[in-house]
Amino acid sequence: MPRAFDDLDEHAIRRARIVVLHDPLPTEDGTTWLLSLVDLDGRVVAREIATARDGSLGAVVRPYLDVVGRRVDGEWLSDEDAAGRARHRARLD
Repeated sequence: MPRAFDDLDEHAIRRARIVVLHDPLPTEDGTTWLLSLVDLDGRVVAREIATARDGSLGAVVRPYLDVVGRRVDGEWLSDEDAAGRARHRARLD
């Protein structure tokens, strides 16, 4: 099972190269997303559940990336997963 962001050691943090927001679920408090850090081979390094009101993708992930000292580097790529749910990906610095 993937670890929480605050459980990652330095090696795992360096391996994480992509942040993915996926599996959105509307709730009374906004939208709940799965937030994953992924390595270049597509393996999930860490996963959190993020709930956010409407806002930019960067604003949703920023508090979680702050925990591991990383930032989004460049543009977000948006598409749908095999089930037709929204998925947003960005490279990390």
